[in-house]
Amino acid sequence: MEAALKSRKGLSAFKGYGSARGSTAERERLEARMEEARKDGLNLRKLDTIGQEGYEEKVEEEARQQAEEEEEEESEDEEEEEEEEATPETEVVEEEEEETVSASFVEFVESVEAKKKEGNLAFSKACAASDGDEARILAMDAGIFYLDALDLLDKEATKEKRFTRSKELKELEERRLLIQLNRAAALNKQSEWKLSLRASNAALLIDKNNAKALYRRAIALAGLRKFADAEGDLNRLLALDATNKDAKRQLQKVTKEKLKYHDKKVQNVIRPTNDPNDNPAIANWGQTGASSLLSY
Repeated sequence: MEAALKSRKGLSAFKGYGSARGSTAERERLEARMEEARKDGLNLRKLDTIGQEGYEEKVEEEARQQAEEEEEEESEDEEEEEEEEATPETEVVEEEEEETVSASFVEFVESVEAKKKEGNLAFSKACAASDGDEARILAMDAGIFYLDALDLLDKEATKEKRFTRSKELKELEERRLLIQLNRAAALNKQSEWKLSLRASNAALLIDKNNAKALYRRAIALAGLRKFADAEGDLNRLLALDATNKDAKRQLQKVTKEKLKYHDKKVQNVIRPTNDPNDNPAIANWGQTGASSLLSY
């Protein structure tokens, strides 16, 4: 009897031990998982009241969110690195291109400039010559030098296309403009009105409002007895620069010659020829005034 009572007391002492031990084990297992999550850098708070399934879902959700945030941060860092790398490379390429073209381009420009300077020297001598025939011969030499410079530009820059960068092309066009202007002046000095007209037109294709091109074309047009067209260029020039004294003086001269030419034509005494010697006033237009000044 006593043995039975002792046995019952022993069983009573262990009553509930199994369930308490199971809860303790479950809690320990959950805490171990939470500690493991903390070590992995997960920002989780301890949950005492949820079960295993709810806890695992919470862990997975927060892990997924953190992974997405890390991916976004890595993507932003990569984009910033690419931008930082791209800028220096672009600057290096531009600097290298500037250096590689400079030597050959400068050499080419110097060769063109040498031809132009020879033309300028010959034209200056033509302007200083007292003899009309000598002046025309020297002006012809100047025109040939200018033509050589233009041929060099056309061959190297246009046909062979050695230089294609925008800065190079702009400088070549500026030099072409100056050469065409000087050539027009030299041709006016020779009374080569048609050739001067072409040179002036070529200059105006580059710069449509160039004052010297308009003036020299007006001289050539007047030499060809196209007085109305000459007046048009001079009026256009004065619209751009009302203080241009040469343009005002030539406009008066052209208007006067137009009236004289019209009167002679009505009287039917003008011979159908473009020989400048038929009209000494026209023949001398290329000898003086702004048309004989170089553009350099």
